Amino acid sequence: MNINKQFSGLKVLKSLTIFSSIIRTIVNLFLIYKIQEIVDLLVDKNYYLALSNLKIIFGLLIIYCLLIFLTQYFLRKLFFIGDFSILDFLYKKALKKDISYFSNLNSGELMSKITNDSKSISEWYSQGITLVITQTIILIITLVFLVYYNFYIAALILIITVLSFLVVQKLTKIVGDITKEDQKLRATINDYMLQTFLGIFEVKQLKKEEYFSEIINSLLYKKRLPLNKKLAFYFSLYVGFSSIVAFVLPIIAVIISAYFVINGDLTVGAILSIYTLSRMLDDPIRSISLHIGAKQISDATIDRLSDLVQDNKKENIKTNISNLEEIEVDIDSFSYGNSEKLFDDISFDIRPKEIIVIKGESGKGKSTLTNLLMNLAPADNLQGDIMWNGESIKNFSSESYFGKILKVSQESFIFKGTLRENILLADSNLEYNLEEVLKVSGLEEFVSKFGINYELLEDGKNISGGQKQRIGLARILIRKPELLILDEPTSALDENTSEKISLNIVNYINKYNIATVVISHKNDFDKYADEIIYLN
Repeated sequence: MNINKQFSGLKVLKSLTIFSSIIRTIVNLFLIYKIQEIVDLLVDKNYYLALSNLKIIFGLLIIYCLLIFLTQYFLRKLFFIGDFSILDFLYKKALKKDISYFSNLNSGELMSKITNDSKSISEWYSQGITLVITQTIILIITLVFLVYYNFYIAALILIITVLSFLVVQKLTKIVGDITKEDQKLRATINDYMLQTFLGIFEVKQLKKEEYFSEIINSLLYKKRLPLNKKLAFYFSLYVGFSSIVAFVLPIIAVIISAYFVINGDLTVGAILSIYTLSRMLDDPIRSISLHIGAKQISDATIDRLSDLVQDNKKENIKTNISNLEEIEVDIDSFSYGNSEKLFDDISFDIRPKEIIVIKGESGKGKSTLTNLLMNLAPADNLQGDIMWNGESIKNFSSESYFGKILKVSQESFIFKGTLRENILLADSNLEYNLEEVLKVSGLEEFVSKFGINYELLEDGKNISGGQKQRIGLARILIRKPELLILDEPTSALDENTSEKISLNIVNYINKYNIATVVISHKNDFDKYADEIIYLN
């Protein structure tokens, strides 16, 4: 994936960050030079000039402090905008994936990929690249300044710096590898916790809180804790070595500088400058190593996300689908993988305004048949075909096909928001038909009592199962699909309400020429059906 494209809007901000950092470094170096001059003037007892230089230093310190603030502001802004950009990109990619992608993926794993992995990528592509460029320039400028004072000291410090960088880089790689393992474990734990909360009713009624707690406890303390102990060990080596280098390198520089001062090749003020410059090398060494490690983690993360961001477009996919005249279902057999056949020899046709009712015991393939109609089930084990106006639906793009066919699920999901928002989902062009579908779906009484802008909780936790089902029905009906699939549309309703809404639906589909397939254990639609199919 071309990840750079997602951060292309940060070019100006990156340039400003690099520019402000370089200017800050130059001001810092000039401060060091002026301090050296003051020390040498004081040694020579030239107090007047020393006092004049102090005024300059005071002014430079104000500029330096402002540049520190500006650079840090740019860096934080880079990180946040970069993080939001990649998070938005991954979320949109996930939403555009074919629905079959979600059937083979744990929701916790997907959330971990989008939320946690986005930070790993952003850390390198927003701040990381910028900091490596900046710190490399600072490192070069500092070394050049050291050469200005003394070539031999600069050469020795350069050798120590390179060796230190190699050691720190090795430790950073080890820390990065362990961190990647920990990321996978964290995703597994998050996924398990999410599953537990989604199935909290089963957990509670079977009194299995302790059982699931033990599983999480085992993952945390038997797997993550040993890994994090290992991480702590290598991280302490990394921090310890970096701290030793930061402390020892300037002392070595001072000792060698003292030799040159004794021989008259350096001034006393120059020792202070060389000491300060040597300390300045610590930050570039650590920062470059750390962010090269961040790049390695970012590269590994991008590989992990390849299934999410890759566009798996089929060849010869039809996007321009004609209006429905007839669907021909001719299935010889179907099975999942190596399992037994779910059903065989199913044939029926359906045209606008017609109703097909499908009945059968649980596990006989009713839901699978609707998935085949919606082109969602794997076609590898399908013997036969489903034709839309004489064309196989296998060749249709999901996005275009879903503009023609919609399904009212038995368990409709309710989003956090108002009733209006849940039905329209921002399609304001459908507003004109809202009153009609509220009546068809039996929501008139609910609206008159609570209002169309009644706030619904996530998954409809503040309404009944029947109300959820009717909202899901209204959401689909208002879009007037050419083929409507109703999966147990009245299962959560009482007998009188079921009969009333069934009649409403029949009148609605006749009015708008909608072909309908009904999956139901009840008999609400039997008397309106053009054909009833029993799956045995």
